[in-house]
Amino acid sequence: MVPRQDMERSATVRMSTNGEDMETNRATILRELADVREQIVHTESRYKRLIQHEISLMEDLNVVSSAILSLPVEIAADIFALACGLDEAPDFHSLPTPLSIGHTCRAWRRLAWSTPRLWQTIVICFSEARMERQRALFQEWLHRSAELGLHLYFAYEPVNNKVRPHWYYEPPEAFFKQILRTSKRWKTLHTDNSLHFSRAIGNTRDTCPFPILSHLRLHITDIQRDMHNDLNWTLGATPRLRSLDIRLFNPEMLQLTWDNVTYLKARMNVNFSTSFLRNCSSLKSCELWPDVESMSSLGTHLLPPPTAPASSANITSFSLSGTPRRVSYILSSISVPKLECLSIDLDLCERQDIDEVMEACLNALTNMLARSLCTLAELSLSGLLVHTASYLDILWPLTSLTRLSITLPRPSKITGEFIEALNLSVNPGFLPLLSEIALEGDLALSADVGVIMRMIRGRLDLLRSEGNPPIRRLEKLKVIYWNAAWAKKMDENPNRLAKFYLDLEALPSGETSVTWTWKDS
Repeated sequence: MVPRQDMERSATVRMSTNGEDMETNRATILRELADVREQIVHTESRYKRLIQHEISLMEDLNVVSSAILSLPVEIAADIFALACGLDEAPDFHSLPTPLSIGHTCRAWRRLAWSTPRLWQTIVICFSEARMERQRALFQEWLHRSAELGLHLYFAYEPVNNKVRPHWYYEPPEAFFKQILRTSKRWKTLHTDNSLHFSRAIGNTRDTCPFPILSHLRLHITDIQRDMHNDLNWTLGATPRLRSLDIRLFNPEMLQLTWDNVTYLKARMNVNFSTSFLRNCSSLKSCELWPDVESMSSLGTHLLPPPTAPASSANITSFSLSGTPRRVSYILSSISVPKLECLSIDLDLCERQDIDEVMEACLNALTNMLARSLCTLAELSLSGLLVHTASYLDILWPLTSLTRLSITLPRPSKITGEFIEALNLSVNPGFLPLLSEIALEGDLALSADVGVIMRMIRGRLDLLRSEGNPPIRRLEKLKVIYWNAAWAKKMDENPNRLAKFYLDLEALPSGETSVTWTWKDS
C-alpha cells in the first residue's frame, strides 16, 4: 500500500505547474511508474516461485502421507497392477486406469510410468476421428509395457451414414498388420468382427503366431451379419488357448487349436453345435446358445436330423439356453458322464403344440441324465412348462444333488405336493444332500404355510436323528412367488400368516436361512 504522504506529494507534483517545468514533472512520474512496475514484476515472479514451491511441498506431503507410497515400491506396484486388471467387461469410454493413477500426483505418475505391468491391458474403441491419436497412443502403450504379455480389448465406433446406416468404423488393414507384429505377446484378445482385422491375421499367419494366447472373445454382431462371406479368422496354432467366447454362425470359419479349450461360451447355429462339442475334447465348462438364424441364403430354420449322442467326457459344468426344440436337440445329442452342474433356461414361446414341445424337452433331459450316469451336484431349470409332478420324476434319481433352482413359468404352479416331497421325514431318500433350494413362480394354495414349515422342520429333525443315512443340513431356502393372491388368501386368517413369520424367526440361528419374497411379474 502506498503511504498517504506519498500520494499527497504525487498529487501536488501533478497539479503544481506554476514555476516548475512540465517536462521535469513528467519525467519524475515516469521514473516512479517504472519503479512500481518493476516491483510488480518482481512480486509476480516471487508469487509464482512461491506457488511452485507450495506445489512441490504439497507433493512431498502427499508422498509422506500416502499409505501406498509408504510401502516398498514393489508392493505399491502390485496394488496398482491389481487396479489395472480387468475382472469384468471393459469400459471403453472411461479414462484408462494407468492414466487415472498418473493424474493423482507426480509420485504416483513416476511409479506408474516406470512399471510395465500396469500397461499390459489395452482397452480401445477405434474411432475414425481419433484414429491418428489412437495409433500414436497404442504405440506408446506397447513401448511402456516392455516385452510383457498383452491383454487387448477392441471395440469399433458406429458410423452413421445414409449408404450404410449403423455401420462400424474399422482401422485400415495396415494398422492391424503393424500391431500383429506383437502377436507373440498376446494373452487375451476381445474383439467384435472386423474384416480388416481378420484379413490382416490371414495375411500374416506365417509370421505372426499366437503362442501364448489363452483367452479369445470374438463376436459377430447382428448388424455385421451381412459380412458372412468374409468371416474367416485363421489364427492357426493356439497351443495355450483355454477360454473361448464366440458368437458365430459357423465355427468352422474360426481356425485355431480346439483341443485345449477348457471353457466355452458360444452362440452359434444349432447345425454346428454338436459337432463343435466333439472337437473340444478338453472342454470342462460350456455355456451354449443354439441358434437357427442364418447369415447365408442356404440357412434353414429346420433342425438337422438327430445324430448318435456324442460323449463330452470332461464337461463338468453345462449351461444351455434357447427355445425348447433347440435345447431338446442338444440334450438328445450329448452324453456328459462327469457333469456336476447343469443349467437350462428355456425361452418363452407361444405355440399350439407347446405341451408336446415341453414334454419332448422333459424327456430329452431325463434321457440325457440317465444316459450320462453323472453325479449331478447342482441343477437349475427355468422355463420348463410341465407339472410339478414331472419335476419330481426328474429329481428322484438325483441323490447327489446339493443345490436346486427352479423357475416355473405360468400357468404351472409350485404345489404343496412338491414342497411336501422335499420333507425328508416323508421321503427320507429324496434329495438327502440338498443344502440350497430356490423356487420362483406362482404358489398354489396347497403350498400352505403349514406344509412349508413341516418341510423345513422335517429336514432339520431328521438331521439330528441318529441311525439315518447321510443327509445334509438345509442351509438356504429362497422362495420368490409371483401371485399376490397367495398372501391375500393367508390374510383371511391373519393369525396364520403372522404365525408363519414367527415360526421363521424362531428357527435356530445358523441352521436354515429362509428368504420369502413377493415379486410382481
